[in-house]
Amino acid sequence: DNASSAVKDLASIHAQQGRFDDAIEVLEKYRSLVDKQESVDNLLVNFYEGAGRHKETLPLLKRQLKAAASADKKAKIILHMGDVYRRIEDYASAEKQYKRLDKVQPGNRQAVRGRILCLTHLGRHEEARELVKSALRGTVAPNDAPLVEAIRAAGAGGPESSTQSVPETEERE
Repeated sequence: DNASSAVKDLASIHAQQGRFDDAIEVLEKYRSLVDKQESVDNLLVNFYEGAGRHKETLPLLKRQLKAAASADKKAKIILHMGDVYRRIEDYASAEKQYKRLDKVQPGNRQAVRGRILCLTHLGRHEEARELVKSALRGTVAPNDAPLVEAIRAAGAGGPESSTQSVPETEERE
């Protein structure tokens, strides 16, 4: 449908120009003209994040999670939700999402790393250390070495050193 495409194209052009709030406004105002509402939700998630309005993505992600058919799709959405909660510094909710992901996709390294970061921010250093031990089974991948060192330092120096020395997780694709 031409109207549907025009709305999404206009919003995308605004976003490409870094005008995320304008893109969001177009989608919200003309949402009813778009055939597939899931595509509007996907665009809104991206545009809210581009605008730094991370909290506004959560209701959309929750709706997407309910509609997700495959375990892989559910896993991606749960990971995304964990990352959003972490960005807004709601570490308890983020940790719950990462833990939830472990039930859907056991051993997901991004979830384990995110959970360790959250536990460290929450001052639950012993849990973080145990999770590192069980997840890495004595071997540390090169990109995990700074995380392990930060957890060691956090345990020695208290919660303040944990928030300063723990690196961010890698961005999802």
